[in-house]
Amino acid sequence: RITTMSYHLKYFFSYYFNGFLEKYEQENNCKLYTIFAGGDDLMIICPQRYALDLLNKFNESFTKFVCNNNEIHISYSITYFKDSTPIKIVAGFSEENQEKAKNNSRQYSSGDSEYFNSSNNKASFYLHNTIIKNSLIDNIINDIELLEKWYKEEKISMGIIRNLLMVSENMKDFR
Repeated sequence: RITTMSYHLKYFFSYYFNGFLEKYEQENNCKLYTIFAGGDDLMIICPQRYALDLLNKFNESFTKFVCNNNEIHISYSITYFKDSTPIKIVAGFSEENQEKAKNNSRQYSSGDSEYFNSSNNKASFYLHNTIIKNSLIDNIINDIELLEKWYKEEKISMGIIRNLLMVSENMKDFR
């Protein structure tokens, strides 16, 4: 069964994934670049404004592909960098951040039956020094859209949004 699963995951990443990226590029009129895809590692470069949406749509597709099996999931890292940063350095930062997301499951031992479940924070992503469960991506996107809407309607200023970010950083440090 593990060999069959491994074969199907290889199919997903070698065949389906390319079509998924092409379709996403066409729908959003943007360019995406796959820098490295081998084994269980994958690095995509995309414009910042599409990163969270791309991650969300990819995660939904992958979850459907594995028939909502909570033992098969992906950990992600969204790493922002300047366009002049060498890819090797970006890859290093991304790898570190992804490891932080993967290792966010210390409450269970590896012998525990719940160890590999997505409910054990294994299915998460790392964004702005914060580990976030994949199941919360929709909530974050909705919150971002709401703040953007309020900003466009001049209900809040960019200063208030910056202050909210500072307060959230302080609360995270406090916890």
